[in-house]
Amino acid sequence: MPLPAMLEIIDCASSNNKKCLLIIIKRGYDDLLIDKSLINYEVRSITTIFESKIGRLLSFFSIIPYLFKSILAELKFDGVVMTSNFDTLFQASIIRLFRRFEIRHQIRDLNKLQLDKGLIPSLIQFIEKNLLRRVTKLIISSPSFATKYYSKIFQNETIVLENIPRKDVWTNFRKKELNKDSFNIGFIGILRYKKSIKKLIQAVEELEDIGINVKVNFSGGSIPDDLTEIKSYIKKSHLFNFSGPFQYKKDIQRLHSDIDLIFAVYDEYDLNCKIALPNKLYESMITKIPILVAKNTYVGSIVEELRIGETISIEKEDLLLRLKEIFYEKESWYTNSLEKLKKFDTKKIYNDYDKAILKSIN
Repeated sequence: MPLPAMLEIIDCASSNNKKCLLIIIKRGYDDLLIDKSLINYEVRSITTIFESKIGRLLSFFSIIPYLFKSILAELKFDGVVMTSNFDTLFQASIIRLFRRFEIRHQIRDLNKLQLDKGLIPSLIQFIEKNLLRRVTKLIISSPSFATKYYSKIFQNETIVLENIPRKDVWTNFRKKELNKDSFNIGFIGILRYKKSIKKLIQAVEELEDIGINVKVNFSGGSIPDDLTEIKSYIKKSHLFNFSGPFQYKKDIQRLHSDIDLIFAVYDEYDLNCKIALPNKLYESMITKIPILVAKNTYVGSIVEELRIGETISIEKEDLLLRLKEIFYEKESWYTNSLEKLKKFDTKKIYNDYDKAILKSIN
């Protein structure tokens, strides 16, 4: 499912008189829904089996005829195919053997196999290096993706297009007044990284035991088995709300309007999470809501530098301690973050973002 930055490229291309077709490959869960009434391009969906390695392999080859047919029917000879992960890049490269077109590759996340060492990761990296020879532009969401990986295997133009939500989505955003008697934490996005979610659930339930009222709103899709496991951690269901997948343009303001803290603590030992820049960072800057992220990560270093939130280690009891500080300390990291965010100006990040968008489509 595409991130907001991916949809922004399509929106921008469409508004610049380019005919666009978005093909979504569904893999069993959604973090975003697309409201087709708000767009002026066609959206097609393919449902695949993605729960096992065999299912993924079968799906990989079974959808190639559909993709080939769509490209053959819709794409002009000077057209561009934009891919969004290793699988779609491989599929586009196969189709390109029979029909010439330009490929641009946009990266949402890196896979462990791209960053790890060993025989299989080396094979994946070798294959990707050869696939990237046909790519004219590489669009990445974090500068670290280039420094840690792509600078070694890609020599053409690289564009850093960070996961910044489009500006008009946030017009007239208003957040409820802070009330520590009714404090809300928001987890907005795909419900994965179960270890950190489990720690959050445990911490919030422990806070209620000592008289501190904190609730958590989970908004986003998930693999059904993961959602079942996450809900099994909960002993006090009245503290947690699950609202499911959402439409970004339509729902994102509402989802942020009644939360007081953004929870974006992912796996600090995951190689991708260590160098990625999630869109939650920018949502914090825009909404002026402090953010919690994982320690020893690239996003963590930015949060610490700007002092717009706090970093924690899931392996320790950091989370419970940091949450207690909000209620027990007059000048906590939370109140200091609120002050820093009030003064934070998003003009520069949006100027850089607009330039990167135009580079991506031209």
